Amino acid sequence: MILETFKKIPFELFRYAHLRGWSEPLLNSDIIEIVKIAKKEGCLVGITTNGLLLDELAKDLVRSGIDLVAVSIASPNAEIHKKN
Repeated sequence: MILETFKKIPFELFRYAHLRGWSEPLLNSDIIEIVKIAKKEGCLVGITTNGLLLDELAKDLVRSGIDLVAVSIASPNAEIHKKN
């Protein structure tokens, strides 16, 4: 979801926002800003990720105030996991 669309969501009406779906949330270049927007409105915020980009974004995610990071494991085999 693009940032401008995300900004239109009335987060003040929700307690929790879990950012996941059919793509990897950490591939969104605005993910840190997206988390901050939902947090600013009082939401608890979580994501589900395949974890491949956590080494690059972990510190920024913690600083954003994110409440939950769930890692989805498609396979214990690294090559299969990277494909999914």
